[in-house]
Amino acid sequence: MPVQESEASEVQTRYGRVRKHRISEGWLIGGFAALAVIIFFVWAIAVNGIGSTSSTLGSNVTGTSITHHGMSVTVRYTVSVTPGTAYSCAVEADSEDHAIVGWKVVSFPATSAQQTAHEQTIRTVQPAVAGLISDCWVR
Repeated sequence: MPVQESEASEVQTRYGRVRKHRISEGWLIGGFAALAVIIFFVWAIAVNGIGSTSSTLGSNVTGTSITHHGMSVTVRYTVSVTPGTAYSCAVEADSEDHAIVGWKVVSFPATSAQQTAHEQTIRTVQPAVAGLISDCWVR
């Protein structure tokens, strides 16, 4: 027996009308996933910069000399960098127990050479046994 129209309207009045077009959970999850992907790409572009040119930078210690009873260290090193890039390097001297006993930041102007050789002497506060490049970065 078919439901009468008055009964149907009475049920709708009592319990409310059911929407025919519900968004399924799949579409909702897919929408959030797409939004997360878009946010990730926007973040990645913002962090790396749009159209930024990345400079590769590397250093290599080619030798060290300990002088004045360990109170001075000379570090010889090469730096490879994209030509036309100014950079700085932190040179450090370490003691026997691996403590930093000397430190110096050296800045270099942009040059057309891809690899440059440098020598830096660091005075120390305690006897040193090693010299090294702690880090180099683009200015």
